[in-house]
Amino acid sequence: MENILDDVYLVRVPLPKSPLKYINSYIIAGENTLVIDTGFNTDISFNALNDALNELGIKNPRFFITHIHADHIGLVGRYKNNSGVLISGEEYRIIENSSGTNDYWLRMNEYLMRNGFPEEDLNVAFGILNSIFIGTYPDLLSIKFQPLREGDLVRAGKMDLRVIITPGHSPGHACLYDAKNKILFSGDHILFTITPNITWWPSLENSLESYMNSLNRIKSLDIERTLPGHGMPGGDPSKRIDEIIYHHHERLEEILNVLDGEMDAYSVASLIKWNVMNGEWNIFPKTQKYFALGETIAHLHYLEEKGKVKRIERNGKFFYKIFK
Repeated sequence: MENILDDVYLVRVPLPKSPLKYINSYIIAGENTLVIDTGFNTDISFNALNDALNELGIKNPRFFITHIHADHIGLVGRYKNNSGVLISGEEYRIIENSSGTNDYWLRMNEYLMRNGFPEEDLNVAFGILNSIFIGTYPDLLSIKFQPLREGDLVRAGKMDLRVIITPGHSPGHACLYDAKNKILFSGDHILFTITPNITWWPSLENSLESYMNSLNRIKSLDIERTLPGHGMPGGDPSKRIDEIIYHHHERLEEILNVLDGEMDAYSVASLIKWNVMNGEWNIFPKTQKYFALGETIAHLHYLEEKGKVKRIERNGKFFYKIFK
């Protein structure tokens, strides 16, 4: 545990079997204690976070969850707090409408198959992902949540934190902004060491456009310290935002360059350069193909919305071609 600001502590919570290694959980101590994000619902993650809370003398803390990925929301079911877990309204609706998370993931899997992911490979990939993190979700429907809206204020310690809804990485991802101290808790919206995964979501058709719009909204804020969900904290995020947006525009151009005739998204993804296994699609882990395909679909949907690509449905499958 590291005391990084006045009454703000960073706990690097281990994420067993995940390539991310750990998540940054932030504890804002003092009156109205708040924990921002948690870790997987595993004993290893729980012990790391709970040891930090015990060291600070905190019992039954409040939680703010930036989004519903298992590495962020996983541990909320192990604590009892009658005020409810703070989460954006959109993320809460995903929980409400999908029997927890299982139905939501199954809908995503079906869509990936319609975009060319071989069913056998998808089943292998999802089985691995389920064992690492999807299967570690708590029973979300048994947990009390307090849905938040854009602009809501959350008092924690000496901070007045404004909720900023930043869809993209997930449909209702939310950041917390302390205008007085110029601090942003960015979750997975802005990361300094890796580029956040932007994929297709059933309730967010053009996730890439939503993401870039959300980045530009954050860029307009006066920020001197950015505290992300993974990796090292940073300062003013403006430069990093420009880098991320530039990366996505490069990827969009790359897709237009490889798109030849009618192709499914899986075939497009296989021709893109990825920073995994020297970029060789043939030896990609199937789990990485899962994420790569989702990101490719998000970029194709963006190009479709801009009138540069046409999507064609045939026999339940989707194909894409340059719009002429």
